[in-house]
Amino acid sequence: MLGNVTIQEVEVEVDMFHVDVDTSKLNKAIAEFTASSKDELDEVIKKQTGIIVGHLIAVTPPGRASGHDFNKEGRIATSAKKLGESQIRSDLAKLFPTTNMKPESIWANIERGRLWKTHLGERQVTFYADSVYELRRAHQKARNRRTGRVRIGNSTANMALTKARIKNQYTKEQIAKVGLLNAGWLQAAGVLKTKAVPKWITRHGRQSGDVRFKRSNFGLSITVSNRMGYYPTKLQKRMQMAVDRRTHAIVKALEAMAERRAAKFNKQLK
Repeated sequence: MLGNVTIQEVEVEVDMFHVDVDTSKLNKAIAEFTASSKDELDEVIKKQTGIIVGHLIAVTPPGRASGHDFNKEGRIATSAKKLGESQIRSDLAKLFPTTNMKPESIWANIERGRLWKTHLGERQVTFYADSVYELRRAHQKARNRRTGRVRIGNSTANMALTKARIKNQYTKEQIAKVGLLNAGWLQAAGVLKTKAVPKWITRHGRQSGDVRFKRSNFGLSITVSNRMGYYPTKLQKRMQMAVDRRTHAIVKALEAMAERRAAKFNKQLK
């Protein structure tokens, strides 16, 4: 499971593989905002949770942990899609050097210990993949099971020689998957009416994730979850960023409300 976020009245708990996130400032901001808003507390909670889901989408890969893939509205920017596509091309370029030789010649050269041109320079590569299926198997073997990224270091163990057309076909297939991890938040986004989720994410449909509502003596609780198979590095930083961004926006909204009230009051005194 990638993670989940629970909002209960003015209490927010974030639990992603036991990652603790400081939500004390958000708690206070939501309480103050509700007191200054015409909306009921439940509606404020739902709306703010929906916005936070948008932030969560933006900090989920290919969105960067640095926050550089937020747009001005706090949603995921197209730069994340471009980055995801670039990372796929880079990973596959590392794994799959290409050759124009016929298969029988390739295997003969492999058996003779020929050195092949790779991103590491000239190296021995001991496997030839003559189909997209075999590239897929080799790619899965080379991927980190937790993050999904390729890490081969200086080893050629997971590399496979292939034809350029086969690699291009597989690259196209993999690029079409960009946004799949983000789509784990779509169930929550749909229910909570999160705005403007881009098509490169919604094209995957609502993936493994959910949203749950629970009412107790403490008020309304909303839990949103992403249960996709991979999860990103720097979990705490990503989740804290989503919470802090919403906190900052609420505080700025409160400041604007106070300024409007002060201006109205001063006008009445004149």
